[in-house]
Amino acid sequence: MKRFSLILFFVGFWNCSSSVDFIPDPDFSEENPHYMKTESEEVEILTDRPIRDFKMVGTVIFRNFVSPNDMKSELHSLQKEMFRLKIDGVWIFKKTLETVPPLLINTQNQEGVTVAYTETHKEMGKLTGYPFRYRKINDNNPKKVR
Repeated sequence: MKRFSLILFFVGFWNCSSSVDFIPDPDFSEENPHYMKTESEEVEILTDRPIRDFKMVGTVIFRNFVSPNDMKSELHSLQKEMFRLKIDGVWIFKKTLETVPPLLINTQNQEGVTVAYTETHKEMGKLTGYPFRYRKINDNNPKKVR
């Protein structure tokens, strides 16, 4: 039973496709009464500065293990997480390709003799960005405030 759970752990580890780490600013709140998005696909993923007036609410790091060179196909999980946090979009400012240190797996039989030995080498695509919320323009003060 112990081996079976260990095997499931490593299969799950190898099959993880992406991860989203959100590091919020100290004053971040998940409450956003002015949030207008109705689906996660509406969350904007931008490579340039947003045109509208906005407020950055932290930093987000998106890691992709499946297709590190083609990040666009895996960005749906990033959009879903930002939609859950009621964030309007992410301004991506850094894209890197990193190598992950090898993972060594060594299995033994009951006598302690090595039965299988595996070493994995992987690359990881990493996007770093600023999640943002658009500011509501106050009717009494139409000036943009940063």
